[in-house]
Formats: sequence, structure tokens, C-alpha cells
Amino acid sequence: MLKQLLSQHFHSLDQTHLLHGLETLGSDQIKIFWQQAQRLGPSLLLEQRRLLDVDKKPILSTPLRTPGLLGSENCKRLGCEFIDRGKVGCIILAGGDGSRLNWRGPKGTFPICIQNQRKSLFQRLCEKIKKKQSLGQCLQIAIMTSLSNHAETENFFKKNHFFGLKNSQVQFFTQTNLPVLDEKGNWCLETPGKIAEGPNGNGDVLDSFFTSKIANVWRDLQIEYVHVIPIDNPLADPLDPELTGYTVESGLSVTLKVVKREFSHEKMGVVAQEKEGISIIEYSEIPPKRYKEFLFCNVNIFCFCLSDLQNLYCHVKLPLHLARKKTNLFLLDQTRQASCFIWKYEKFLFDVLDYLPRSAALLYPRYLTYAPLKELGDLENVRKTLIAYENQ
Repeated sequence: MLKQLLSQHFHSLDQTHLLHGLETLGSDQIKIFWQQAQRLGPSLLLEQRRLLDVDKKPILSTPLRTPGLLGSENCKRLGCEFIDRGKVGCIILAGGDGSRLNWRGPKGTFPICIQNQRKSLFQRLCEKIKKKQSLGQCLQIAIMTSLSNHAETENFFKKNHFFGLKNSQVQFFTQTNLPVLDEKGNWCLETPGKIAEGPNGNGDVLDSFFTSKIANVWRDLQIEYVHVIPIDNPLADPLDPELTGYTVESGLSVTLKVVKREFSHEKMGVVAQEKEGISIIEYSEIPPKRYKEFLFCNVNIFCFCLSDLQNLYCHVKLPLHLARKKTNLFLLDQTRQASCFIWKYEKFLFDVLDYLPRSAALLYPRYLTYAPLKELGDLENVRKTLIAYENQ
């Protein structure tokens, strides 16, 4: 019965190549394949293909010239007050794996050895949160995982007793996947009975968080502001009082941390000034000749007014972005896996700035806030930066 439904489904989409090897699958595999197929319909395929044909619009944005500056004691005091009252939570974006670090497991479990102390990225963040807690207080964090690393991430926290935090203050939710397209614009197989997919970007935090039970828990706890930080930046402050206070005092929907660009063509999104706020342009989407005009870069650390973010989720669908990458696909003509170029689709969280006019940027020294650990070649620089930070 399910084989027939799969056949009808993929015939209707003109994707019959996805039925290759169907006769070799067991009943449990067919059931899982059908569950995946039901999530993938004609509107999604049409939207993905349409993006392949969209011509890039010229970048007309004006570079940001005057971000907010650190040093306001009133902002810091106000932020500490909100954090002490439990009005601020933190979402950690941790859907990635450690493959580019030659690490088998979620990226957050990757250990960094500093001054004879070996700590995972997760441990470093949890210890920072613990230090900010007053006696008896439980600050809330939510960790966005992916379908491929969710169970392993939860088990890692349980095994390590939540790094001194209570399990009630650490919640987990999962982002969803999107299928990739091959270079002909078709969905493709990772293996027979499994369509190749990938996590659909950090912008999925809106859908995934607000459809989880965690959002209701945070509302009941009267959390008003939320920091969103990436797992692969060990200098990220999960609950920065000055960032919080700046957002509160200025009446903003969102404040973004930025740093000065170090060199031309640095692979970081750049910050543009809009009429009522700011926006981000991804580095891959800006003409090289214009990149040098933009002085400030996005480090992907935000402080949001939670109610404004939820209202945005209810009314706005973030756009998809396209990236050409390599992954392993199942070659039908050779019945084996091989590395191939594909088109991957992702949502970017910074796109919310286009819909939240009360937005601003706060400038931080790079050595205080940004030490990206994207691949193994970054490790030595990250170690040096962390040592300098801890010794200051």
C-alpha cells in the first residue's frame, strides 16, 4: 500500500527517480520514506526551483556609519536588573555537527583545551550562565538542535549533569530540514529510501521555537527579552547585560552585536543602514566591488524583545537563501554514493531585521565578543584569543 502511495506521490511531482531501489527496502524503511515524502509537496519544489532562476538584485543599501557604542553604565545596570529578575533567556543555535573540525558529534560537544583545561563549547556557555545566577535563581536557556544531532546533544547534557545547571532550566527543540536540489533542479537520494536534506538554517528558530512548548513555558515565567547566540563562538556572552540594557533603554525590538571589518572580502555579513533600522547583507550576496564600503560586520548575536519576535513569527515568513555546496549523493547510474554539488536552502535569522523597524547595532571590540570556530584551521587562533580574554 505505501509503495503505491509513494509511486503516486513522486509521479505527480515528476520525481520518479526517487523511487530507485524501492523494491530493496524493508517495511520499516518504506514507512520512514513515506513519512519524509509527505512533508515534501509541489509548492515546496516550485519555490525551490524558482529561486534557482531569480536574478540577483543590485545592492542599493547604504552602509551603516554610526552604530551604538559600549560604555553606558545605565544600560549595564538596567540589563543586570532584568537578568537578576529572570526576565532574560537565551537561545543557543546548535544544529551543526563537527565534521569541519574533524569531530564526530554535535559541534557543541567539541572540546577546546585552554591552560590545561579541556572544556566543550556547551560547557563554556553553561558555566557563563551559572556565574550570572544569583542564589536560587534559574536562568532559562533553550538549545536548537537538528534532526541529526538532537538525541546526542540531550544525552551529552545528561551525561555531564547539565554542567551544574538544573535540567529544568535547559530545554531542547529541533529545527526542521529542507531537501536539497541537484544541479538539474531535482530532489535527489542520499540512499535508496532517503531523500537528501539539510537543516534549513538558523532562521528556522522562529518556527521551531514558537511551535515548541518552550515558548509557553517562557511566557509563564514572564521572560521579556531573549538573546540568540551561535554555538561556534566561544566568546559569545549568553546573557550580556549591556546588550540587554541597550535594547530595553532604547525601546528596540532587536539589537545586533557588530564588529569592525578587519580586511576586505572577509566572509561575514555586513550591516546596512535603513530608514527605520538596520539590515544585513550576506557576504555571498554582495558585489565584491561594494564590499569595502561596509565597515561593520554581523557576528550573529542578537537581543530580541520576545513579544515583538513572537508577533513577527505570526505574520511573516522568512525568505529562503540559496547556497551551492558539496555533499554525498546516491548516483543512480552507478548505484553508489559520491560527492556532488547541490543547491542547499536556508533561512537566515538576520532577515528578521527587515521586518522589525526598531532595530539597531551595538559595536563591540572583536577580542571581547568574536572568536569563530568554523573549521579545524580556526582552532589555534581561537585558543590564543581565549587565553588573551581570560588573562585580561
